[in-house]
Amino acid sequence: MSGIETVRDSVSDIVRNELASTSVVGVDMREDVSGYDGEPLYRVAVVFEGKRPRPKQVGSMLLHVRKYLWNAGDERFPIFTFLTPKDAEEYYGSRASD
Repeated sequence: MSGIETVRDSVSDIVRNELASTSVVGVDMREDVSGYDGEPLYRVAVVFEGKRPRPKQVGSMLLHVRKYLWNAGDERFPIFTFLTPKDAEEYYGSRASD
């Protein structure tokens, strides 16, 4: 398994654990660069059905993901997008689900 696959799997696990009360149906993570300053970052699409994640859950999830990345020596910032399956299909195609 490559480095990005390991990171992707770990981030997906953190997202699913932290948003356990939300029906997460997919997590898609891609490497990218900021259009503002050219810094490397991650774009993470969380696809959910039903009830939206609560802001407190999202904040906790972000802290856990950042802590994981930092401890792994990865300083890239994750930018999260939350999508319904329909929105994910329109925006990302079928690649946004596990």
